[in-house]
Formats: sequence, C-alpha cells, structure tokens
Amino acid sequence: MSTSGLDGDAAQRILEERARRLARPPATISTPHQALDLLVFRRADAVYAVDAVRVVEVLRRTRPTPLPGTRPFLPGVIHHRGRIVAVLDAHALIASGVAPAQEGQMVVVAAGPARLALVADEIQGVRTISVDEMTTAGGLAARAPAVWVRGTAPGMATVLGVEDLVRDARLNIDEAGA
Repeated sequence: MSTSGLDGDAAQRILEERARRLARPPATISTPHQALDLLVFRRADAVYAVDAVRVVEVLRRTRPTPLPGTRPFLPGVIHHRGRIVAVLDAHALIASGVAPAQEGQMVVVAAGPARLALVADEIQGVRTISVDEMTTAGGLAARAPAVWVRGTAPGMATVLGVEDLVRDARLNIDEAGA
C-alpha cells in the first residue's frame, strides 16, 4: 500500500500503526535449547560424562607414577605431551570406592592451562543432550559436592564439572593429604 495518495496526517497514522505492530513481542517466544556434547565413559559400576569441548585426548591407560602423600582418588601422574598431568579416578572421588584397575583409557581434559587425566574403563561415545535434560537429582550427583558435578544426564550419567575439578584446592596433590 502506497502512502503517496494520502495526506500527511493519514500517512503518519499508517506508519505509526505499522511501527506499533512491529514493536510488539511475538505471541510465543521460542528459545532454542542449548545443546551439550558429552563424552560418556564407564568407570567401575558407574557412568560418567564430561563436556566434549573440554576433552584434549583419549589415551590408552598407562600405569601412573604414584606420588607419596596422595589420596586414593589421585593414583599418580602421567607425562602427557611435555606436561606432568595428575590422574584422577572420579569413581574413587565421588563414589568413595577404589575399584580395581582394568585395561581402559584415560581421558585428558583441560580448563584453561590446567589439565587432568580421568581414569576410564570404557569409552561409550559422544552423546548430545539438551541442557534442560540434565537434572541435579539422582545417581552419584546427589552424593558429590556440587562443584565437582554439573548434574545427571539422561541414562544416569554423572556429568563432571571439568572446570571446577581442575581448580579445586581439595584435589591438589600434597604430602599432607594421605
């Protein structure tokens, strides 16, 4: 519709009405669900997951070099691409049970410059979930400090908070921690 045949007041009213219609919010606002890619792995009798963007590399498990004064959930360190990286057994940390070592892998994860190698018996693959699907109740998530666990993914995988694990002072290797 052209406003060229209208007087100035009529054209102004039409333009103002169009502006009001365009300024109204839509009747329903659809927000896209934030997707999260998780690397899922099994350790002992539990299933864990980490944000796939935090995974540096998956290695065949090697025997870590033990350090005196470490807790059972820190079995030692490995040499990874020029760095000494602490090895963390998430199952021993969260489920408070040391499971026997099996052949498996280590999942090297990073948050900034900090790295950590997580013990895994079996890599189950990458799964994409909506962040809305993750809950804070159930499974091992209910037993662990909130800073170590982001939540529980469908299928009861305990989603580990890599950023918080690598920065948590309670997980530092020191002689007084035995």
